[in-house]
Amino acid sequence: MPQNTNMIRKLGLKYGIIAALISLVYNAILQVLGYASDQFLGSLGQIFLVLAMVLACKDFKTANSGFMNFSQGMGMGFWISLLTTIVGTVFLFIYLNYDPQTITQTLKIQEMALENQGKSDEEIKVMMDIVKEFMTPTYLAAAALISNMIFSMLLAVVVSLVMRKMNPDVFAD
Repeated sequence: MPQNTNMIRKLGLKYGIIAALISLVYNAILQVLGYASDQFLGSLGQIFLVLAMVLACKDFKTANSGFMNFSQGMGMGFWISLLTTIVGTVFLFIYLNYDPQTITQTLKIQEMALENQGKSDEEIKVMMDIVKEFMTPTYLAAAALISNMIFSMLLAVVVSLVMRKMNPDVFAD
């Protein structure tokens, strides 16, 4: 079992680093091209995370006679999720501190949305004062860390369920 635990961590770290780097490059390209706020293109970046999880599970199964249980898949999914989430959050925090205009633009978009909903100037001011308190690089990075880790682990559950193949030998690792 310790051998499998080491392999789970090793594959999780390997594919976590790969997924994190690819995601950073993808997001940098979106930023340079001006598509960083496009939710559809941003969500396409999750494909790299799923692909990393699938490839890690495939490598594990190859090394283990084609077998992998749910918890082994979740172990690799955890490491991949942890690495991609931490790397992404650190770069988000750095970026938001480097380019505070991103937060300013987001606040303007939110204010215009409230105006389009027909809110009064008083209501908009009150709502925007509340929103501004939470639109700091630290708060946004913390929220991203938590939400991305939860979402990534949900993806790990799905991938682990799909990729698992139980060993019929009950005494095997």
